[in-house]
Amino acid sequence: PEWIYKDLEKRDNERLDGNGITCEEEVMEKKMTLVGLWCIQPSPSDRPSMNRVVEMMEGSVDVLEVPPRLVLKTLPHLQDTSTLSEDISVYTEVCVP
Repeated sequence: PEWIYKDLEKRDNERLDGNGITCEEEVMEKKMTLVGLWCIQPSPSDRPSMNRVVEMMEGSVDVLEVPPRLVLKTLPHLQDTSTLSEDISVYTEVCVP
């Protein structure tokens, strides 16, 4: 989702200028993007509950925080004799600026 974070950074300045999107649509798009990024956090404890998602969508976009960026490491090469459940694990790190 790195491109989504980059898009959020430039969105306020240029992305939606003059393309026919209303202010309300722009706010809703930003809310949906931020909530979506929170919902895909690797740790279940970092993901919002459905009640919290509703609150986030109904509240002001100005109070929504951008979730921490994730750095996804590549999966180790799978050996022919191994099983999928033995070798696949997802590695994530929180990138703190």
